[in-house]
Amino acid sequence: MSGKKSTAAEVEMRTAKVAELLVNGWNRTRICEYARETAQWGVSDGQIDRYIATARERIQTDCTQDLKMNYALANARLEAIYSRAIEAGDLRLALSVVKEQKTLQGLDAEAAAQIYSEEDNDALSAVLQAYAEELCADLPQSVFERS
Repeated sequence: MSGKKSTAAEVEMRTAKVAELLVNGWNRTRICEYARETAQWGVSDGQIDRYIATARERIQTDCTQDLKMNYALANARLEAIYSRAIEAGDLRLALSVVKEQKTLQGLDAEAAAQIYSEEDNDALSAVLQAYAEELCADLPQSVFERS
């Protein structure tokens, strides 16, 4: 320990380095050895523990923000593909996209049962049936014939 106080820039740089080491799978012991022997930070193990705690908080915050952004981006991409599939009349692709969205949003049968009442399900089924009939009415009969 050198006895001099670290600057804010040094603390920031060290915390960023510790975050990088944590992401790369380093444990506390290896990080302390790195700080003492390789980087020669001249700080106590207690200070390194504080760097580790701060780095973990940052990693968690970054992951939470990335998760939200990635979820929104994936959902937006699926919506764009669905729109193009409907415009192209590709109902198989549209159905595939709906299934992917359902998985992404965690809307399995059990979750849906908790969200909607039986009356809601009946009403939704009626709307979907009418929508499917309307879509099918515009398609040539050859689409429905098996090869």
